[in-house]
Amino acid sequence: MLVRTKERGIYRRGKRYVVRARIHGVEHKFAARSMEEAKKIKLAAAVAPEQLRAEREAGSTRRAPLLNDYVETWLRRYRGRTDRGIRESTKHEYRRDLELHVLPSLGRKRLDEITPVHIRQVVDDLLSGDPPLSPASVRNAIAPLKALFASAVEWGHLQSNPAREVRLPGTQRGTKPKTLTEAQLKRLMRALPPEGRLLVEFLSVTGVRAGEAFGLCWHHVDLHNLRASIECRRRGKEIGPPKSASSHREVRLSPKLAKHLAQARKRRGAALADFVFVTPGGFPIDHHNFMARVFRPAATAAGVPWAGLHALRHTCATRLLRNDVSAEKVALLLGHSSPGFTVRVYGHLGS
Repeated sequence: MLVRTKERGIYRRGKRYVVRARIHGVEHKFAARSMEEAKKIKLAAAVAPEQLRAEREAGSTRRAPLLNDYVETWLRRYRGRTDRGIRESTKHEYRRDLELHVLPSLGRKRLDEITPVHIRQVVDDLLSGDPPLSPASVRNAIAPLKALFASAVEWGHLQSNPAREVRLPGTQRGTKPKTLTEAQLKRLMRALPPEGRLLVEFLSVTGVRAGEAFGLCWHHVDLHNLRASIECRRRGKEIGPPKSASSHREVRLSPKLAKHLAQARKRRGAALADFVFVTPGGFPIDHHNFMARVFRPAATAAGVPWAGLHALRHTCATRLLRNDVSAEKVALLLGHSSPGFTVRVYGHLGS
C-alpha cells in the first residue's frame, strides 16, 4: 500500500519509497531506498525522463533474476503482510501453487520481463485447463505470485507489481455453494476405496473442514457419546490450532458413522494418539495426494468431477438447514464466526 509523503509524487511503501512520474503521458513508478534517492529520481524524471527510464531499465535488467530462482529467495525472506507472520505450512502451499500453476509458464522469465499480459494468459489457461480450475482456485494460485511481486517492489528488485493490474475471476454475487445430492454422494462413496470412503462419510456427516479432519486423533473421538472434539488442524506436515476461536468445537457423529469409525480403529489396532484418517500403510493422509490419486478419480467416475472436499461441508450444512436446524446451531457445528455468516452463505435455502 502506497502512503503519501509531504513530497508531491513520492510515496512510502514499507521502509522504501516509490516515485510516480509521467513520461510522455504514461505514468511510471520508480523504487527508491531513501527519501534522498527518491528526490533525485523525481528531479531526473523532470529534466531527463528518457535517460532516467533507460538507466533504470538497464540496471533492472542486470539485476533481475529468473522467477524460478527468485521463488526460493522470496519464500526464505517473506514474513507475511501482518504482524502475525506466516506459517510454514502456508509457505509450503505457496511453493506448491507456484510450482504447479505458475512456474511452468513463467519460471524461466526474468522478474522484469513478466507483464500483466503474461499473468493474464496464465489465468486464462488455468480457467480453461483440463480439468479447469474454479475461480476461487485460480485466485489462490495467483495470490502467492502477487505477494512475491509486492515483496520484489518493496525490496527494490522491481519498479512495479505486474500482478496488481490483472483482474482475477470473482465469484458472482449470490452464487450458491455447490452441494451433492444424496444420490450423488452414494455414487461417490461407492467409487472410493475404504480409507477414502470413511473420510468422505465423516466430512459429509459432521461438516468439518478438511484440515480439521486430517488433524483428528482418536483421543478426540468419543464413540460412546457420538461426538468428536475439533482441537487442531493439519496442513501438510504442520499441526496447529483450528482456523479461529469459534472453530474449537464439538461435532456430532451419527450412529452409523460411529460404527464405521469403531470398525476402522479395531481393524488397525490404532492407539489414542494416532490419526483417525490414514493411508492403507498407516501414514497420515496427505491432502493433495488424496485429491489427485483418490478423490478426483472417484468424483469423475461418480459423475461429479466438480466436487471437492469443501462441497461435503456445504452438503452437510444444506442437509441440516433443510431439516429445520436453526442457523445458530448450524453455525456452532460448522465453526462459523456467527450465525449471520451462515445465513449469508446458505440464506437461499430459506427462500
